[in-house]
Amino acid sequence: MNGSLFFLFTIPFHSFCYLMSCSKLFFVNFPDFLTVVINYTYTYKLIMARRFENLKIFNLSYTFLLNVYSMLKLLPQEELRNIFSQLQRASTSIVLNIVEGASNKSNKVFFNHLQYSYGSCKESQVLLMLCKDLKYVDEKLFLKLLNELDDLTASIFKFMNSIEKEINVRNPSFPFYVGN
Repeated sequence: MNGSLFFLFTIPFHSFCYLMSCSKLFFVNFPDFLTVVINYTYTYKLIMARRFENLKIFNLSYTFLLNVYSMLKLLPQEELRNIFSQLQRASTSIVLNIVEGASNKSNKVFFNHLQYSYGSCKESQVLLMLCKDLKYVDEKLFLKLLNELDDLTASIFKFMNSIEKEINVRNPSFPFYVGN
């Protein structure tokens, strides 16, 4: 019984007040009430875990985006409609896909958005290489941005693997064999 009461106090006070105001809670006995609170606590923690501001990949991607924006100022005027625009969209897409995916409660949708972010990382990498090879940025700035992007890409890849494992645990696939 004491272990069950612990769950009651792990949710915020405003959440407890909300549970107390639900009409169906007045018609259940004490053990059912605790079950509702325990289930609500789990749901609450799951939602809080998906806040994009708390994700390492969001913070890495946002820092990378800010650094790319400051680098874009170095590009010549004739690249405004080509490299500038492409790199701006690709680096912005990394962040926005993480945010959009994290905002969805489906892990499969989140995984898809992480794949888009990963692809945008690869686009950004090629565009940064092009900027260096065309001598629009110096080697030092290029290496700084490339290292940030490598850390970000690796983090997204690791995060994708963990989400994929969670998807596979919840929805295992069973092989079907066709007999002769």
